[in-house]
Amino acid sequence: MQKALAIVSTLPLFGYLKLRLSSTIKIFFSDFNNYELISAAYKDLNRSLGETWPKLEMNQLYIGSDLKVIINLFGVQEFYEIWKAVLYQKRVVIFAHSSSSASSFIISLLTLFPGLSTFGIYSKPISKYMQSLR
Repeated sequence: MQKALAIVSTLPLFGYLKLRLSSTIKIFFSDFNNYELISAAYKDLNRSLGETWPKLEMNQLYIGSDLKVIINLFGVQEFYEIWKAVLYQKRVVIFAHSSSSASSFIISLLTLFPGLSTFGIYSKPISKYMQSLR
């Protein structure tokens, strides 16, 4: 039997969420019937992110991104072509074996564009949206 746990987030904090939930996920997969653990982790994460998301450091957005690995994978020339496609607003489709790899690639690529890596997290419309979720 395959087991999976999916986290759907409106904020691009994949690395941060993965880091925060890694121990919870390991415990959950060792005892797959412990749904109270997932419920408690969900409530704790919502509470803590509700309080701390405006105070997140920029480097916390980059957790899980590694340009060195991606450039080694594609090579400098191919990576440059992908970067130019994004720069010229071409359509770029990312395929990966896991959502973790795809998210890491996208966040790593966007770190090369000043201000884009925050995805507007610190903008007023998103700030108002997040306040309404409390």
